[in-house]
Order: sequence, then structure tokens, then C-alpha cells
Amino acid sequence: MSKWKGQYEAEGVAALRLGYRGSEGYLREEQRREILQWIEAHQTLTVEAVRDYLEEHSGVVYQSKQSYYELLEAGGMSYHRSEKVNPKRDGAQVVARREEIKKTGGTAGRDRAGRVDCAARGRMSSVVGGCLWDGMGQTQCRP
Repeated sequence: MSKWKGQYEAEGVAALRLGYRGSEGYLREEQRREILQWIEAHQTLTVEAVRDYLEEHSGVVYQSKQSYYELLEAGGMSYHRSEKVNPKRDGAQVVARREEIKKTGGTAGRDRAGRVDCAARGRMSSVVGGCLWDGMGQTQCRP
């Protein structure tokens, strides 16, 4: 206490301010902007996809998933755990889609090259690594 009193008397109030500045972030500002733009360009992303992209393009791997959640949030997304049962499942829609697949032989929504229209990505995706209908009204896309 006497040390602080001496500093106050010698240098005034400015001498009592804390010198702690925190640690420097892992990402530079331009890297962070680039990553946020990449996140904003996607409709859905997994934490693992963000982690892989960050490691590949910036060489950064965070120890905690919380850092990835914060990046997703800054990019306009929110993180939610998956549910065992789709709460929006519409049984009639599932049956109708199954009937459509039976009638068309599974070719509906494909172009001449056999690519599947992937609404989740907003583009055509190849059948091999493309979109899968999960029977619950959801389209799942694989890269």
C-alpha cells in the first residue's frame, strides 16, 4: 500500500492504472474478417468445418470449442446441439416424397449430368458426394 501511495504522490492518478493489456489474439484482423466472410457465405456449418478451415487457412487451432462458437456467432450463426428426432417432421411430407422417388426412380431434381439440385447449398452437387434425402424433410449435403 505504501508503494502505491508513493507512486500516487510522485506521478498522480495515472500511476495507479493497471498495466495489464491481455494476450494478443491468434488471428490478425484481416484473417478474422476473411473467416467471418467465409462463415457468412454458408447456410449451415459444423464446428469441425470451421476448425478445419481455420487450421488450413490460418494455421490456428483453438484449445476450446468456445472460440469456434464465438466465431460462428460473429458470422451470424448460432450453435445448437442436434436432436434425436426432428421436431418439424411432417409424416405426410415424408410419405409424399417417398412416393415421388418411387415414381421417378430417384431422378427428380437431377440435371443431364446426373447432379442433384442441392437446395441447402444453393447449387448443383454431384451424386457421389452430393445431397442425401434423409426421409424427414431435410437435405443433407456432403462436400
